[in-house]
Amino acid sequence: MLTIQVNDARLEQQLIEQAQAKGKTAEQLATSILAEALNQLAPLPFSFPRLDPTQHSRPLQFDVDSETDNAPVFEHVTDTVEFANELRQNAWKR
Repeated sequence: MLTIQVNDARLEQQLIEQAQAKGKTAEQLATSILAEALNQLAPLPFSFPRLDPTQHSRPLQFDVDSETDNAPVFEHVTDTVEFANELRQNAWKR
């Protein structure tokens, strides 16, 4: 909520008289006057450009070793429960 203070007694009196003539309160009249004035203003001169992802991205490229590329990753694991416990314990050490 925005509160506006009128420091000019003559302007305040004119606002009250105009509001009474239109059958509104001074707050309603001031709100409608401000709304009309803001609608007449030009839009703000800045905008945000939308980037095209195809121009601002590239595919990830990893160095691949042809000898280990097709090798099974967890070939050295014999007991999966023990391996998971070791991973959990090592994670706490970091």
